[in-house]
Amino acid sequence: MCSGCRATDPAAWSANLTGILAGTLSGLCYAVYSLMGRSASQRGLHPWTTLLYTFGFAAIFLFGFILLPDTGWLPWLPDPLS
Repeated sequence: MCSGCRATDPAAWSANLTGILAGTLSGLCYAVYSLMGRSASQRGLHPWTTLLYTFGFAAIFLFGFILLPDTGWLPWLPDPLS
């Protein structure tokens, strides 16, 4: 056994709902991104155009989260209203 290994510690395996939802949602979004990228390439769209629209819509979507007044669940973001 390794001395610094926490895999046998039951507390390391406790699941929280936020982590499970974030992991599931990120996997789902990556799958949609992959399928949409393949569809765009089959239609003959330029890869840079697809990338621009992908990151543009993602930035607009994430900007909405930054404007939320209660960012207590996002500890790295300051409260925009203070």
